[in-house]
Amino acid sequence: MKYKTPILLITHDRPYLLPKVLNRLLKFTNLDEFDIWILDNASKSSTKKIISAYSEKYKFINVYTQKFNEVSMIQNSIINKLKRDLYIKMDDDILVTNNWHEIGRAHV
Repeated sequence: MKYKTPILLITHDRPYLLPKVLNRLLKFTNLDEFDIWILDNASKSSTKKIISAYSEKYKFINVYTQKFNEVSMIQNSIINKLKRDLYIKMDDDILVTNNWHEIGRAHV
């Protein structure tokens, strides 16, 4: 079974950027090759509402929530859960462009 490469989008209270980041990620990512994971790092309600809206609209978006604001903890938790060889980690202020994942693949 071929696994998709997880994109780990870590977010913490950036409701003004998160929709832009997600829209561009959805537009410029080949979803046959990648899984989108939103890692909610103890966000407040405005960010949680955005995450909920996107995960309801796009059923393939995975959400992983943590109660404590500690980036390393949420990263390590999901990496241990998924057990994959390769991950793409993104912050919630990265606006991807066309073929963005091809650039990274050239360095693997």
